[in-house]
Amino acid sequence: MCIAFIPFTTAFYSEYSYWSVPMMWYSANIALTGLLQWWMWKYATRQNRLIDPSTNPHLVEQISLGHLGVPIGFSLAFLGGFLGYPFALAFTWMVIPLIIRLARRRYERRMAGSH
Repeated sequence: MCIAFIPFTTAFYSEYSYWSVPMMWYSANIALTGLLQWWMWKYATRQNRLIDPSTNPHLVEQISLGHLGVPIGFSLAFLGGFLGYPFALAFTWMVIPLIIRLARRRYERRMAGSH
């Protein structure tokens, strides 16, 4: 349902990009979509349901944390819009790579510690 709603929220936000409410709807929709993607990944990897059992668990954890970048970034944009910052969405493009980089750094540290 979230995917089907994306064209509406995108059009609404692009038409009224200077208002907070359309940005909040768009951010909430993308955050929920990202959260559902993370949930599907967790379901697929829990107890190796849909992945190869020999897959490195640290890699699975890194991917899981990386998937949280979108929901966290767009949730922060939603909160920014709620606080009256209609251009808070611009900061999501800094938050998402930061979270992915932190997940990767954590993975690299764990891999270095396991050798």
